[in-house]
Amino acid sequence: MPLSDPVSRRGVHHRIIDMQAFAREDGLFDVEAHLVDTKPFEFLRLSSPDPVPAGHALHDLWIRMTVTGDYTVRAIEAASDVTPYAICKEAENTLSVLVGERLVRGWSSKVKERLRGAASCTHLMEMLIPLATTALQGIPGGGS
Repeated sequence: MPLSDPVSRRGVHHRIIDMQAFAREDGLFDVEAHLVDTKPFEFLRLSSPDPVPAGHALHDLWIRMTVTGDYTVRAIEAASDVTPYAICKEAENTLSVLVGERLVRGWSSKVKERLRGAASCTHLMEMLIPLATTALQGIPGGGS
């Protein structure tokens, strides 16, 4: 383990983000992200009187971007399987403003500019930024 031994502690939150790039048969590429947040104990959400059981997801979110070989976003979709608020699911439709953009210099700024505020979901926005790096490393010729 490259880190020093930690002091005595207990887990309070666990976030897993998995990102993958795929070459499609039609010459395009799909870049996907899956984010899951859990807690190791039962807890209450502000949006519900029912507690979330230990180990159950607070967030379970997906994004798929379809991009060309020159890193242009052709399509983007999201699915919010578990969210703390019902309105969060509406944010899935806000991502289409990024179709036509390129995953190159300035991508982070474009994502933050176009998806800021209550119109979108912070977690989806945060997933989109490293998805570009995954695309750059996964698409042939990328990352070199």
